[in-house]
Amino acid sequence: MGAKTTLEYLQNKNQLMVAPGSSYIAPEEDSEITTLRGQCKAIIIEYSWKMVFASNEAEFNSLLKEMQDTVKGLGYDQVLAVDMQNAKDQNTSRVEAATASK
Repeated sequence: MGAKTTLEYLQNKNQLMVAPGSSYIAPEEDSEITTLRGQCKAIIIEYSWKMVFASNEAEFNSLLKEMQDTVKGLGYDQVLAVDMQNAKDQNTSRVEAATASK
């Protein structure tokens, strides 16, 4: 019943999806986005550790809200928009590759 590996678990639960290979390469990132990504990453790491050691759920939730507000203020939504567009472009490339192989 129990899976011995992650792959076996995913196979048993029908949770695997194979994506065709494609030649998609994400475009070079704008330096502003790279800077924002780095700043957001540092805040997320810092607050994640604080949340791990929170003394109770209220402190955890307060830290989580503070982290979310801070990264939003830094420009997290801009970074997310770039990442979402890259993911959509990559998916389009995969669909095209799968269609071409039929």
